[in-house]
Amino acid sequence: MRSKRGTAVPGAIAIILTSLMALSCMALLIVQFGQYSASVKRANVAAYERNKESLQAIIGKVQGDNIVAINVTNLGSTTSLIVGWIKINPSGKPFFMNLDPPVAIQPLQSISIPIDPVPRAWNVSIWTSYGNVFRAGRPPTVEEPPASGPTVPPGEPVYVVFDANGLGDDASGTVLAVDGAGYSRSDLPKAFKWVSGETHSFEWASHVSGASGVRHLWQSTSGLTTAQSGQLTVNCNGHVLATYRTQYYLTVQASPSGGGSVSPESGWHDPGSTVAISATPASGYVFQTWVGSGSDSYSGTSSTASVTMNGPIVETAYFYTFSISASPSNGSVPQGGSISATVTVTLTGGYSSIAVDLSASDLPSGASASFSPNPVTVNPDSSAASTMTISTSSSTPIGTYAITIAGSSGDLTGTATYALTVQMLLVQLREFDQYSSYSPDIRFSTP
Repeated sequence: MRSKRGTAVPGAIAIILTSLMALSCMALLIVQFGQYSASVKRANVAAYERNKESLQAIIGKVQGDNIVAINVTNLGSTTSLIVGWIKINPSGKPFFMNLDPPVAIQPLQSISIPIDPVPRAWNVSIWTSYGNVFRAGRPPTVEEPPASGPTVPPGEPVYVVFDANGLGDDASGTVLAVDGAGYSRSDLPKAFKWVSGETHSFEWASHVSGASGVRHLWQSTSGLTTAQSGQLTVNCNGHVLATYRTQYYLTVQASPSGGGSVSPESGWHDPGSTVAISATPASGYVFQTWVGSGSDSYSGTSSTASVTMNGPIVETAYFYTFSISASPSNGSVPQGGSISATVTVTLTGGYSSIAVDLSASDLPSGASASFSPNPVTVNPDSSAASTMTISTSSSTPIGTYAITIAGSSGDLTGTATYALTVQMLLVQLREFDQYSSYSPDIRFSTP
C-alpha cells in the first residue's frame, strides 16, 4: 500500500504539468490568432480606404520651361494624405521626392502643391500614404481630360469638375459662376458633388482681366458641354473645361495730342501678331521719334515701323514745333553804333532737346547781326535765349527797318520781327575862350 501511494503522487504531478503546458499553448495560439485577425482587419481597412481614394492631379503652375506646382482635387470619399511626388525623366526613370510635412486633402477639396522645378518634358505624379500613385495630366499645352464617365443612376452622387485652361496667375475677377456663386482663377479646379439627374446653371466669363495690358478671352468649352453658359443636367461624372486665349493691348498715342496723327488706333491683339504703326505730323509740326515700351516694341526716328505683340506695348509718337520772339521788339541806334535784344526760342512738344540755328535778314547796308549762343539748345516744352547784337557802320542809311529773325531746325523754321531804327549822328562844336578848353557836344537826331 505504501509503495502504491508513493507511485501515484509523481504521476499526478506529471498530469498537472502536462495540462498547464497545454493551456499555455492554447493561450499563445489565441493571442497569435488575435494578432493575426487584427493585422488582417487593418489590411482590409487599408485596402478599403485605398480603393476609396480618387485624386485628380494636373500640372499646375509653369514658370518658363519648368513645372513648379501640381494641382490636386480629391474626387473620392475619403481624406487622403499625400506623402510625396515623383518626377519621371523622358526615358522613364523615376525620382521619388518626399513632402515634408505630408499634405492632407479632404473630399472635394482642391489644393496646389509647390514642387522643385521640373522640365516640361518630364512627367510628374503624386503618391499617398495608402500607396496609390496618381499621375499629373494636362500639361500646359491643351490636353483635355475625358469628357465624362459612365452614366450614374438617378439619385446617386456624381462629381463634376470645372477647370480653365489658358489663364495665367495674373487672371483676376470672376472666371466662373455656378448656380449664381462666383469663382476666381485661384478657386479652379472646382469640384462639385451633385445628384444624378439634377440641373445646374453655369457661366464662363467672356473675358478675364489679367495684368496691365493683358486679357484672356473665352474661346471654347469642352467636356460635358460646349457652351459658354447655360443649364447643365448631370447624369455622370465628368469635367467642364474652358479654354481661354490671351491677348495683349497695343497703345498708340501722339505727344502732344495736337502735334500729329498716329495709326492704328489702340486695341487688343493676339500674341505673335505683327502690327504696322505710322505717324503723320500736323501742319507746323515735325515728327521727331517713336518711343516704345514693352517686349518687341519699336523706338526710333522712322515715322513708319512695326511691332510684334509678345506682350503689352505702348508706342508714343513725339512731334514738336517751336516759336521765336524778340525782347524788346524794337530799338534805335546811331550810325556806327550797335544795339542788343534777347531772342527767345520756345519748344512745344518733343522727346529730346533740339538745336535751333539763328540768323537775321533784311538788314540795312553796312549793318550785321550776331547771336550768342548760336545755335540755341532747347529742351522739350521749355525755352532758351540767345543775345542778338546788331552793329551798324557810319555809312548805314538812316531809317527804320523790319529785321527778320529766323530759326531753323531740320525741316522746321520759325521767325520773328525786330524793328531797327538807324539815327543820324550830329556833332556840334562849342567854342570857348582862350583860357578855356573845349569839348564836342554830341547830339543824336532823327531826320
